[in-house]
Amino acid sequence: MQNIEKIIDVIKNTKISLTENDIFNFLKNRKRFPFRYFNNQPSVEVIDNFGKHCKFFLNDGYIDFNIWKKEYDKGLTSIISNVLDLNEELRQLEKSLISEFGNDYLISANFYFGNNINSNISFTRHNHPIHVFIKQLYGTQQWNVWENDNDYKTIDCKKDDVICLKKGQYHQVMKASKRLTLNINFKSKLNG
Repeated sequence: MQNIEKIIDVIKNTKISLTENDIFNFLKNRKRFPFRYFNNQPSVEVIDNFGKHCKFFLNDGYIDFNIWKKEYDKGLTSIISNVLDLNEELRQLEKSLISEFGNDYLISANFYFGNNINSNISFTRHNHPIHVFIKQLYGTQQWNVWENDNDYKTIDCKKDDVICLKKGQYHQVMKASKRLTLNINFKSKLNG
């Protein structure tokens, strides 16, 4: 992928000020978070000891904030998908990225959101078939990012830091505080 430094600059220079209460208020808007989007992707998932789950949706197919909040209060991390429309700062970031890179990439984003009072903060070492840029909106995380099968570097990510996980690059979050992280996904239109 070319333009990595330019993408990092655009993301880093876009101010995004969100609090824990902002995310709570987003999630209280039930009709914004259907169980699954048109592409079958869940809108909100929680990471627990068994992987990901969505046990907080009602029979009408929309989130029940109070049930989800109990999961959050246990210290579990949530993945909230398709978030670039949630406020003006996120919409501006999306516009900037599309105007710079939109002809080559499909761009989407999600939040990793948790109070992390237990160890269910991430998945085991894994990779993605796309490029992912991480912006720490608040809190801290410690990442292991592999350069090859054997060698990794540890990255301490704090507020407003941006890191790039290249397509196929293995990574894992090892430690995290109460945090909100924006993950921006770039999928090439040409070759996936």
